[in-house]
Amino acid sequence: MAHSVLNGAPSVPSRREGTLPDRVLDVLDQIDEFVMELTQVRTILEPPEALHPDDDFGEA
Repeated sequence: MAHSVLNGAPSVPSRREGTLPDRVLDVLDQIDEFVMELTQVRTILEPPEALHPDDDFGEA
């Protein structure tokens, strides 16, 4: 049900959505998109991470 609410699509694909190889290629494309988006998020988060003090910070 959450899948339907979040994505606006039924959680069970209909048999008319294409052949299995076509559906696998679609999933691979989606994975590539997710990886690209996560890489962009990582690029955004890396500079603030560098501001974190080292473990030895404040020790005399």
